[in-house]
Amino acid sequence: MDHNWQKLANKLAEYVPFTASNLIWRLLDGSNRSLLDVGCGPGRPAGIIKRHRPMFLAGTDIFVPYLQHCQQNHTHDELIRCDLRNLPIREKSFDAALCKEVIEHLDKQEGDALIKKLEKIARQQVIITTPVGRYEQHEYDGNPFQEHKSARKPADMRNYGFTVRGVGVRGMHGEGGLQACLPQALRWLIDICYVLAGPVVHFFPELACYMVCSKKLAIKQGGTSDGDIH
Repeated sequence: MDHNWQKLANKLAEYVPFTASNLIWRLLDGSNRSLLDVGCGPGRPAGIIKRHRPMFLAGTDIFVPYLQHCQQNHTHDELIRCDLRNLPIREKSFDAALCKEVIEHLDKQEGDALIKKLEKIARQQVIITTPVGRYEQHEYDGNPFQEHKSARKPADMRNYGFTVRGVGVRGMHGEGGLQACLPQALRWLIDICYVLAGPVVHFFPELACYMVCSKKLAIKQGGTSDGDIH
């Protein structure tokens, strides 16, 4: 039951206001014609974006099984295996850049460098999602890169010039969260509470579990709109 509920919850999330899945595609500017999905993982965000904001989608990741999953499910138009600390992407070559739950897997200095790099790659918009504060996570899926190494607060992202919106309530999910302490049959209750708290934490991200951070960039001349990779 828990597995079936989780599949249903994931599917519905993109249509439910104040969830990360819904916020991401709604925040994407309608004029964007290309997007770089940095640290794309198995590709779920890309699949949602394709359904709601059709555009050229390129994904990057270092973990081969994730890229294979994306390829099998046709989530992206192009896939690149690379270390995101050294992205082989030209400046101003995509209209938008998405970095969903990635920067926390880097140390603080590396994360800061990645944010600056995304703002150079994107012509119009950058969207970053990340936990609010420290969120313990260790290796899973056989992927050593899943470990969390750093943490940020809403004030940090605002200082980078991002508009910050909250998602979920802190302490409910994760390895030490309330949901993990409940029997499998009752864990869906936490997901319901997670959604109901949406309108509050949306405007008060300091109370949230995750934050969705968006930034519009000044459009400069040059570059292309359909992706340009070294």
